[in-house]
This record gives sequence, structure tokens and C-alpha cells, in this order.
Amino acid sequence: STQRPGRHAVDETQPQFTWRAVGVGLAFGTVLCFSNLWFGLQSGWISMMSLQASLVGFAVFKAAAHVLAVPFGPAENVVLQSTAVATATMPLAGGFVGILPALKMLSSDEAGGMPTVLSYGQLCAWGLALAFFGVFFAVPLRRQTIIREKLRFPSGTATAQMISVLHNRRDPTLDDGTEVRASGSAAVTAAGLRRRDRLPSAERADPAIDDDDALAGTPEDGSAMATKEADDVRWATKLAVLGGSFLASGGYALLAHFEPAVNTLPVFGLWLSREWAWNLMPSLSYAGQGIIMGLPTCAWMLAGSLVGWAVLSPIAKYEGWAPGPVTDWKSGSRGWILWVSLAVMIAESVVSLAVVATKELRSAHARLRRHRLVRTSSPPRSNGPVGGATDGAYDGDNGNGNDDNGNLDDDGDDGDNVDVDPRFLVPGWITCGGLLVSTLLCMGIVRALFGIPMYDTLLAVALALPLAVLGVRALGETDLNP
Repeated sequence: STQRPGRHAVDETQPQFTWRAVGVGLAFGTVLCFSNLWFGLQSGWISMMSLQASLVGFAVFKAAAHVLAVPFGPAENVVLQSTAVATATMPLAGGFVGILPALKMLSSDEAGGMPTVLSYGQLCAWGLALAFFGVFFAVPLRRQTIIREKLRFPSGTATAQMISVLHNRRDPTLDDGTEVRASGSAAVTAAGLRRRDRLPSAERADPAIDDDDALAGTPEDGSAMATKEADDVRWATKLAVLGGSFLASGGYALLAHFEPAVNTLPVFGLWLSREWAWNLMPSLSYAGQGIIMGLPTCAWMLAGSLVGWAVLSPIAKYEGWAPGPVTDWKSGSRGWILWVSLAVMIAESVVSLAVVATKELRSAHARLRRHRLVRTSSPPRSNGPVGGATDGAYDGDNGNGNDDNGNLDDDGDDGDNVDVDPRFLVPGWITCGGLLVSTLLCMGIVRALFGIPMYDTLLAVALALPLAVLGVRALGETDLNP
């Protein structure tokens, strides 16, 4: 048979799924989960950390390379960072930084008799109810958003570039002659990695050679042992820097725990600190978060804090809209400016969602028109002799621009443009069955926890699916989820 164009060969000599990759990804993801929970409860922001997970995972296995029977491969790195990201984002996906804290703030009357504080077992059940159907629903979106429309997914693209360079593989994002542009810190990381990837093959034969080496242009000394020793020294230095940063941030957090005053430094004066809650809270963890989020996002957050606390808060106080203490959530300006911030964020989210929805509807309408045009303009299929060649250019083409499953080929817009062998794709029966079972599981658990009728939960799932499509498209185009 003839392989379809654009299909990547999969190296079956290296392991794809391994428990060691899952274990390291789960361990690192658990640490990130606690970090995201802490940041999410304070600021509402979390980070996927896909780049960091792939790099740290590679560093861990690089440090243990001398005891590994099988080298750590790129497919394992994908499994590792996927596991880490799934674990790290659970605070947001499970509502632990939004829905559940808001539920706890409700009174018994406002909650309508539902429990507002969940036990540990109930929280686990809640997470179990929400953890699966999104995963199964994302599977069919791959063909549409990645294969057909080739959306950018900047962070995912940068992660793929990093993994390919770390493991000395060709950049998978350059197959079509174009380069997907990442944003923020992902762009910086990917740019450095691409510089190294353009070195002659002799200079990058060792997959551990990094960007620093590429920029420095380390000459060959003809000694493989010397090269390996130098590489080990470089990685030891990088791990030492990583450990030093960890200890510095952890040490300051420990100091702030025993001396809370270091978190509220009155750098603007005692009066502003006392009356208007203007303080500086030094935090190395927030500095690290700012590095990840990039300058534009952090600049807008700084602008928002100045407008909210230096402009809106005094106005609300002096106009009598929020006469209570500034830091009071109910009668003070802290609670008042919260509604302003919510209005701003909701408005932008609704507009972004409307824009994405409009684009999706127009795209779907255009695809439907092209589909009908191909159907009406295709010549009737002619039956060739038994054992003879068919009109299809590739196996599975039935001669009229469609494959055996009724999908349009690439020339007909909706082709089965699969970039890997179908053996490595999730079968449709698993996707449909998993979506059905996970939805039933969600309905049952929510019913048991809150007494909500199952049809309400089913309606919520039905509404979540098209919103998930829009969210994935927005993420693929802008790297932001509305």
C-alpha cells in the first residue's frame, strides 16, 4: 500500500508508554498542582507548565542516564509532560480555585440546602466526576483543529520543538515549510532551541547539547570522553541552579510563615498601608510566575492593580458606595472593586467567545458548501477489473475524492489527513464509550453529592461540549482560553 503524504513514521524501536515516564510526570505534576492551587486561590491564575515539565523530566532522566537500561526517548517525554500538565491543571479543571471556594462562601439558605463544605472523600468524588469526559471529547477535536485547520497552539508547538531538540529529532512543526510562532517565554525558549537545531549534525550528535552550547559554538576536541564529561558538568551546573532557586524561594516562604510581617512591607508609608492597604508583598514565587506569564500579561495586571486600588477604591470610599473598611469584602472597597473586575473579565470572555463562535459557524458553513459542491461535481464511480488498480491515489480512496469511511480527501477539504499510522490513534469506540461512561459517572456523582437532578447535569455536559470546542479553538489561535 502507499502511505498518505504528510504521515510521520513512528519509531517503534523506542518505548511509547512507560511507567517511569508516568511516575516522574505524576510527581512533578503533583508539585505543580499544589503550586497552581496556591496561586489560583490568591490570583485566579494557573500555569500548564508543559515546557517546564518536559525540560525537568529530561533533566531528571539525564541525571539518571548511567543507571537506565533503556534511554529516555521523545515519546516518553510526551507522556511525561502530558501527565504533569493534566495533574497540574486539576485545580482549575476541577473547580478547586473557583467553584468550590465560591460555594463555601454561601450561606445555607443561599446554597438551597446543598452542602457548602465538602469532605476529603467528597472532594475526591467531585474530581472523579469532572476528570474524564473532557479528555474523551478532546480526541475527535484533534483531526479538525490540528490536522485540517493546523491551528498554531503556541505553547504546545514550543513544547514539541523543545522535545525534538532535547532528543535530537527534527523539528516536527516545520514539516509543511512553515514555522508556528510561539508567544511569551515559550517563544524565547523555542527560538534558542531552534538555533541549536540548525547546527551541523556532527555538532549536535549528542542529544544533551543545549542552546548555550550552540550559541558558544563549542569546537570538537576529538575526544568523546571529554565531550561527555563536559556535558555532565554543564548539566550538573544547571541542576545546581535549579536546586538553588528552589531553596531560595522555599527559604523565603518559610521565613514568611514564621514572620508574616515580611509579606506586608509598608513601602508607600504607614498611613497608606493602614488606610488603603497599600503594601508590598515580596514573593519569589510570584516573580517566577511573572517570568512564565510574560511582560504583556504582567503589565496589564499591574495596570489593573493601580486602577483598582489607587483610583476606584478611593472613589468608592468617598462616594459612600463602600463605606466600610477597605479590606472588608462585604462593605469595603475590596468587595466593590471585585464586581468591576468581574464585569471586565466576563465582558472580554463573552466577546472572545462570540468571535470564536462566529468564526466557527462561518467555517462550518464554508465546509458544508464545499462538501456539497464536491458531491455534486464528482463523476460517477467506475468499477475497475477485479484485482486491477483503482482511480484512488492512495489506499482507501474510492475514486470520487472520498475514502472508504465517506470522508472527503485532502482535495475535497475534509480528507482523512492522518499524520500517523491509525494504529497509534484512539479508536472511535473508545472515544464514544468513554464519553458515555464518564458522562453517566458525572451525573451519578453530582446527584449523590448535591442532589441535583441528573437531567440538569446532562444539560450542563451538553452545554459544555460546544463551549469546549470554542475554548480549544481560542487556545489554538491565541494561546488563551476565554
